[in-house]
Amino acid sequence: MAENSNHYIDNQKFLEYLVKYKEKVADAKEQNLEQPKMPEFLGKCFFDLTEHMARRSEFINYSFNDEMRSDARENCIQYWYTFDATKSNNPFGYFSILVWRAFVRRILKEKKQQYVKYKLTFNSGVLDSRESLTDSDGNAIVEANLADNMHDFIQNYEQKMQEKKNLKKIKAAKKNSKPRKVKK
Repeated sequence: MAENSNHYIDNQKFLEYLVKYKEKVADAKEQNLEQPKMPEFLGKCFFDLTEHMARRSEFINYSFNDEMRSDARENCIQYWYTFDATKSNNPFGYFSILVWRAFVRRILKEKKQQYVKYKLTFNSGVLDSRESLTDSDGNAIVEANLADNMHDFIQNYEQKMQEKKNLKKIKAAKKNSKPRKVKK
């Protein structure tokens, strides 16, 4: 990597290591040997990529940021072989998308979990009074507007899920309504 470069991953070196490692794995498989250990450089690239992506403004404030990074690293290691050097010479771009999607999947999982927690809490009747709950010393445990915030989150989540279902129905209807070409 050039000494005055602003890039934290040398894309060309990243590509070379991926190609060499893929060849080593193919050779080991051909000879019925154990898969060779992944080069430390590739692991460092995956680590650096997830660390930098996690510091982006879209992801930095999530409380489950560690889980996002872990999921992304796992995906990089699990699917490194899907990068095809004959189709692209940009592994940084390929793995950036892979990391981005892992982050988004984790966010969606966490939102679903939050929905389940809120729905259970809301349906349990604990927050029906809409008043502050206090402990034995009179300190507020739950603010009065918490129930309203939870209710709003539940409604928004359910509305988005319904919109997704409707969109799938529309796409399926369009797909089924297209005339099919008959082979002669």
